[in-house]
Amino acid sequence: GVSLHVPYMFLVGTGAVGNFIALFGNPDGNVGQDASYIAVKSTDPYGVPVAGSAVTFSVSPSGSVTLRSVDGEPACSSAPSTSSVTCNTDSYGVAYVDVVLGSTVQPNVTITASAAGYTQSFSGAIRAQPTISAGGVVDGAAFKTPIAPGSYVSIYGANLTENFTDAVTYAPYALPLTMDGVTVSFDVPSAKISVPGHLTFVSP
Repeated sequence: GVSLHVPYMFLVGTGAVGNFIALFGNPDGNVGQDASYIAVKSTDPYGVPVAGSAVTFSVSPSGSVTLRSVDGEPACSSAPSTSSVTCNTDSYGVAYVDVVLGSTVQPNVTITASAAGYTQSFSGAIRAQPTISAGGVVDGAAFKTPIAPGSYVSIYGANLTENFTDAVTYAPYALPLTMDGVTVSFDVPSAKISVPGHLTFVSP
């Protein structure tokens, strides 16, 4: 007995790309890491997704990463490739490419997506794999082991930050859980325990 009015709008797309939108992703991480997906969206001038539109993803410098197709999405031609691939948009107007970082440290990596005269760029860097030295986890005062519960801990290694050296100026009142992208955790995998550590200083 109640009237219900449901407003709706039905748009018929032109099929021509009028907007090219960067959605997510970047070629950033450690050597050899799968940096996951980069995605862009094509719509017509009125916002209707353009399906089946070709998007070319190119790498600079060439050879620094590998571009691959994404499972469940339209396959990219010439994939895998370390220079460029062309991927069609899906029914939502979105084109995806998977990015695997190369084995060489590279401070600047750019992947450029282009379609119908539009471009979007995604930037990042390939960093060396962080490593902890043998015997590099010690008491923060005597620099020895074992470490007493509640003690400060020092961890020594290589590539632990990306060329940043920082100290916390407000210790010990509000120690952060991350500094310059660095985090530390105390883990007991068999008990499914992972507890974050608070930081006071980081350096490479």
